[in-house]
Amino acid sequence: MYNRAHKHTRNSVERCFGVWKQQFRRLLRGFTTKLDNTKLYIFALAILHNIAMQKQDLVPEAEESSVPVTQAVNNTLRGNVARAAFINENF
Repeated sequence: MYNRAHKHTRNSVERCFGVWKQQFRRLLRGFTTKLDNTKLYIFALAILHNIAMQKQDLVPEAEESSVPVTQAVNNTLRGNVARAAFINENF
């Protein structure tokens, strides 16, 4: 059940990132700013995206196959323990 929920959620997030990258080309090149500023820029882009959705002024959604999905690597023991605890509490 956990893997199914994770797959569904990750798919939605990856599609959202694909739409944002089409709408805001700056995301394709990445940011070279301090992390605190980068977080603010991404927050501002989320607000702009929501305004565009309300005004129905969106870039057409990317095809699902055009969004790259990467596999998780470099699992740590702490991460595995936290994941196991989350699964036990919620699934």
